[in-house]
Formats: sequence, structure tokens, C-alpha cells
Amino acid sequence: MSGTVKPHPISTGMKGRAGGLGGPVPSELPAVPPPGDSAGDEGESHALVLQRVGPGWLGWLFTAITTIVFLGGLVTLGVIVVRQLRRAGPAKGESTEEILVVRFARGEIDEEEYRRRWDALRQ
Repeated sequence: MSGTVKPHPISTGMKGRAGGLGGPVPSELPAVPPPGDSAGDEGESHALVLQRVGPGWLGWLFTAITTIVFLGGLVTLGVIVVRQLRRAGPAKGESTEEILVVRFARGEIDEEEYRRRWDALRQ
């Protein structure tokens, strides 16, 4: 490598500890070679910049939105499961005779089936 590596412009403008967030002081960070330097291709220099400053506000926004969507999906799934479990069995207080009458009234069973089951319940 020829010459001295110059510090990245972003690191020279920072004061204190990375904006007060407890990060490394800019002098402790490795210097990023300027674009077009023979230290490597542009993919490497971009990776070094991301290592130093992070993905930026778009990364934080994406993370926040993804987290909200994921937690919303979990809550929705929980509500659906609880509703299905409550619906699974007959309501408390309904007797088998009442259930039979309701099924007959809805047309789920015909009169012959209704009488056969009614007689079976009475035995």
C-alpha cells in the first residue's frame, strides 16, 4: 500500500463518543481508505463504512417496521387461537337436549334423526 491512509470524513466530524451513544471515539476507529485507493475494491470500502457508521436511519426504520409487523402477527395469531378454543365446545350451561333442539331448528338434522337421538337421551 502506498502512502498514508486518510481518516474517513464521517469520523473526523464526530465529537465525543459517537454522538453520546457510548461508541468508540473516532481516533480509536480504523481509517477507511478514500475511494479509488489501491487498498481494495469498492465493496470492501463500503463494508468498512457500514462497519463504522452502521446502516443509517433506513436500517433502523426497517428494523422497527419489521418488529411491529412480527409482534402484530403474534398478537393476531394469539387472538385467533383463543377465539377458536372458546368456540370449540358447547357453551356452558347448555344441556344436550338444548343442543339437539337447536340443531333440529337449524336444519342440521331431520325429524327422524331428532326423534332417534331424543329417545336415546331419555333412556
